[in-house]
Amino acid sequence: MGYTEKGTTFTRGVTATDIDVAEEFYSIGEVITGYTGTIDFALSQMTAENMSIAFNGGTITTNIVDVYFDPPAAGAEVYAMLGWQSNDGTERYIWRKVIQTGATATSRQKVLPQALIPVSFKMFKPPSLQPFRWMGSITPINRAGV
Repeated sequence: MGYTEKGTTFTRGVTATDIDVAEEFYSIGEVITGYTGTIDFALSQMTAENMSIAFNGGTITTNIVDVYFDPPAAGAEVYAMLGWQSNDGTERYIWRKVIQTGATATSRQKVLPQALIPVSFKMFKPPSLQPFRWMGSITPINRAGV
């Protein structure tokens, strides 16, 4: 999708409920009742493809001079898969089933910051796979060369 304004933020939340019993004042435990996940970033390149990603699909048409983007009809939105890789290639994420649920507010100004397409994708669990995969190293990577 190209450049972002300030990188990517992956947030994974956990919802838990206390286990209470009548004989104790303190909870005797906790049970996890749900997980959430969001992936947030602001796209720095104003392209028809990025508009399609930000609006969960749609139609891109071109002619000799212009490119047009029309958002999808209500109910015709599509899920996507996102990937991220560090500049040095030592860390990667794959989010397998996401849909953009955030507001897209693009500001046009005289000077910087540039026009951005902010997005916030919500993560869902696909059939027979975990919702995300992280790939990296077991041992710390010595980036200082020592």
